[in-house]
Amino acid sequence: MTGSLHKRINLGSIGFAAALLVGLIILETFFIQQIAQFYVSTRLEHDNETILSALKVDPNSQSYTLEENLIHPIYHRPFSGHYFKLSLPSQTIRSRSLWDEVLNISMDQPHYPKLTSIIGPYNEPLLVLIERYEMAEQDVIIATAESMAQLQPLTRQAQLWSAGAACILVLIFMIFQYRWIRSSLEPLKSLKSQLKELQQGKRKQLNLDNVFSELSPLITELNQLLLALDERITRSRHAMGNLAHALKTPMASLQQLSEEDAADDPNFMKKMATILSTINHRVDNELKRARIAGAKGSRQQINIRDEIIDLNSTLRKIYSSKDIQSHISIPANTYITFDRQDFLEMVGNVLDNGFKWASRKVEIAVSCENGLKIVIEDDGPGCDENQLALLSERGKRLDESTPGHGLGLSIVKDIVSQYNGVIEFNKGEKGGLRVEITIAL
Repeated sequence: MTGSLHKRINLGSIGFAAALLVGLIILETFFIQQIAQFYVSTRLEHDNETILSALKVDPNSQSYTLEENLIHPIYHRPFSGHYFKLSLPSQTIRSRSLWDEVLNISMDQPHYPKLTSIIGPYNEPLLVLIERYEMAEQDVIIATAESMAQLQPLTRQAQLWSAGAACILVLIFMIFQYRWIRSSLEPLKSLKSQLKELQQGKRKQLNLDNVFSELSPLITELNQLLLALDERITRSRHAMGNLAHALKTPMASLQQLSEEDAADDPNFMKKMATILSTINHRVDNELKRARIAGAKGSRQQINIRDEIIDLNSTLRKIYSSKDIQSHISIPANTYITFDRQDFLEMVGNVLDNGFKWASRKVEIAVSCENGLKIVIEDDGPGCDENQLALLSERGKRLDESTPGHGLGLSIVKDIVSQYNGVIEFNKGEKGGLRVEITIAL
């Protein structure tokens, strides 16, 4: 299963921000070093010109002398961090600041001017500018060096400040990006909420408003699928009712025929009548289920009290000859999310069983405090303790004198099992059967 989209985007953004931060620090370090070198090289260039102006040549002896008073005093102070070296045709002149040290640089360069870095006295880093000049038709090469040790703390401080500023900017970028991602994913949260409402039966279709255009085809297909499923369920229920109605008439004719010709072969006709009566009763049950189920779709938020009142009204008409009094104890406006067909078939079968066996009264109580709990009790003859476990077995009938096929309570047990619920059969306070259904919602 693919991880969270929100988490993947955030992790990718953090990785990108970290790479961006490292890149910014590297670039800042490089540019700060370049600026420092440019600043120092500009001063070295000026010092080279000053040293060149202080250099004098004797036309008779062709020797060179350096007028020390024209050179900056810092080149006279030992190990001052400012040094120079002159390469002349017949001699080499070094600054007094070098004392007895030597600048390890090659004065013969393929290109001039040449800017390079070396290690000077006391292992101090030096930036060296080497330039070539022409004097008295002779090449004069001057190399001036300046220590970078004094600039290093400043460059490090500038690097730290710039790195801190880059970190703050990246942090601000990540905060804004996190908020932007959250706001951008709001349509997905809205879609998630719609799917939950769809599951709870609060809506029939998904809304296309405020949804990414890339998701519109998927939502359209889902809406079409939901519509097709609803239509298929409706057609199946209509087909069941039509089939039952279509079989009702021929079954009645066959039963009438068997009664008229019973004298010819009593045993055969008796068996035939029994079979036809069984088929006719089954058709009656299917018609009853069609009346109970109605025409609504399967994904509904059910008002339990209204649905059970309708069921009770239907069953009172079916068993009108018994004049059953029913007592319904259900809080008003009690809603659950349940497949309406399953709910009506589950409660309808138990309630039908209660009306079938009740003498005068059926009690119905429903609560939804800790899941769905339905209790239906009648005042009929009930059954023995050792027979309670047999009630939900498919096709099992404890009283053959009452019409039926023993399928109703087994169907209820199957539905309850599908919803991970529990059904219990006990002897009621009034002597009849007490059925208790518990389903976690």
